[in-house]
Amino acid sequence: MSSAKRDGIFTGFGFGAIQAGLFTLEALRENAFEQVVVCEISGTLVERVRANNGLFSVNIAHPDGIETMKLGPIDILNPESATDRELIVDKLRRSREAATAVPSVDVYTAGGPDSIHQLLAEASLAERNAPLVVYTAENDNRAAELLAGAVRGAAELPEDDFNRKISFVNTVIAKMSGVITAPEEIASRGLETLAPGHDSAILVEEFNRILISTPRVPPGGDWQPSFSTFETREDLLPFEEAKLHGHNGVHAMGAYLAELLGRTRMDELGSVPGAIDCLHGALVDESGAALLKKYGGIDELFTPAGFARHAEELIPRMLNPHLGDLVARVARDPGRKLGWNDRLAGTLRLGLETGIDMPRFALAAAAALAYLDPSLKNSADTPRPILESLWKKDTPAATEAAAVCSLIEAGLERLRTIPPDHLFT
Repeated sequence: MSSAKRDGIFTGFGFGAIQAGLFTLEALRENAFEQVVVCEISGTLVERVRANNGLFSVNIAHPDGIETMKLGPIDILNPESATDRELIVDKLRRSREAATAVPSVDVYTAGGPDSIHQLLAEASLAERNAPLVVYTAENDNRAAELLAGAVRGAAELPEDDFNRKISFVNTVIAKMSGVITAPEEIASRGLETLAPGHDSAILVEEFNRILISTPRVPPGGDWQPSFSTFETREDLLPFEEAKLHGHNGVHAMGAYLAELLGRTRMDELGSVPGAIDCLHGALVDESGAALLKKYGGIDELFTPAGFARHAEELIPRMLNPHLGDLVARVARDPGRKLGWNDRLAGTLRLGLETGIDMPRFALAAAAALAYLDPSLKNSADTPRPILESLWKKDTPAATEAAAVCSLIEAGLERLRTIPPDHLFT
């Protein structure tokens, strides 16, 4: 932790698990800025944090227990308040870095004059010695480009002027986190709510190594993130695919198979015979092998030794009992996770592209289908109509769609015939 604060302001949009438990936490813990500002549209949450003198609490899951950190003070502002809106624009004009951590990229342009893109557009009109760097933490590998386009359109600045004043970067955030809302769970686990009187608690894992794309800076300029655990990459796409097909895919696999066994928490898989070996095999021998074929050697991660180390670290993190991840949370929205470009069907497509067999991912996709439509477990019905409906908007080539369908059908046949306690063996 740095002993002296650096100049400049950090401004965050949204105050959920990633903003509170990553960006804001690290900015305060490292004394990286002279001031930390959060923009949040929940009037109740703003009032609670203000009543607590800008202080808030985050719960951090370590391998051996939960640590509660009391953090702050921050300046929390509501863009829907006319007075706060003017303050936000002023803070952004003086900010060195900012971050969006909102539910989706659709939020960027929602809210009229109070929207994120309008606030950033106004701030971008100010003269600056160095561009404001904006981290985009939404789950979209083109988030930075989408926000940049919206802000530039609203600012109506020539491209060179715009690029000189503001720059947007994508992120790969592999930090697992959640918002706990059940009062009985908050109490039983000894968690602190975000602020006194607030109805939810932030729980994040200790992991904080984040990858970001390299921002555009003026010729001859040099830039390093203010967060010491952030690492830049010229091309972030391989790492985004590694998170989607590796981390996200195996996490979903564990949840759908755990649900078939009647388990409610991800850490319960640790006591299921063969579960850890199955997840490890899926990560290393299936998605990992395919990723190495596609990107082998571009980074230490994309080597056999590097990916093996990644798996050895990741599986215990997924099953950390102190994180207490719920199967229902990880398994939610199975239709999206079976999407043509998402973590299950998308990973099977990667296997077809690289020639890597993926029987565990086929089984996981079948389990996700059974979660979406439980009748499929005990019938001979084909899942093709459901899959074709899920993939319709992506207009996949008929031959590739048929190949992926066949893999999932094979997984579903296994699911229908093997006893639940043999799912992982």
